[in-house]
Amino acid sequence: MGAVSRDRYERWLKAVPPEPIQAADQGRFNAFTLTQGLLQPKLWVDSLDLESEDARIRWANMRRILADSLREASNDSVPAAIVYAPVRFQYDPASLTGQDAWTLAGAEIRPEWLSGQSALQKELAKLAQELGVPYLDLTARFRELTAEDARATTFSYDFHWTEQGHRLVAGWLGEWLETIRAVPAGSRCEADDRSTPPSP
Repeated sequence: MGAVSRDRYERWLKAVPPEPIQAADQGRFNAFTLTQGLLQPKLWVDSLDLESEDARIRWANMRRILADSLREASNDSVPAAIVYAPVRFQYDPASLTGQDAWTLAGAEIRPEWLSGQSALQKELAKLAQELGVPYLDLTARFRELTAEDARATTFSYDFHWTEQGHRLVAGWLGEWLETIRAVPAGSRCEADDRSTPPSP
């Protein structure tokens, strides 16, 4: 991450939506989304495609940590699994119109993420297979959502899950854990069952 020229900063300031900037100034919004588009435009490329040398080194370290944790769980007879939850750029076409906050703030967002499989997904699947642990990639389920439901899974600017997004994923995970017999069938609490929408 290098220095940012005044010209680039001015262009960034004109491009990003004014609402989140005002909210950040007032302490109501974490400006990470906006500033990372300026300071680290390849943040998502490195996160999903592991494209740079630094990204590959970070993944190698994370892989080692995950592998050690999963082996330790296995040695202690603790059930463990790997679950991949996609970022909105991987399932919601509205996030690739060029008008989303990340793109306006300067981040590189790639159209192929909407239909393809990222390097990170492939690496996680490979790790799960090597260690013999269950693996669930939720990308396909998110891609089956309607456009309206896809947008409702996250907040507009920071892409953290909304309450609806959390409930949806909780339902999918509950069904999957029962399928792989990680939890007894029917063990979810009544409140979860009432509030969780059916799988698409």
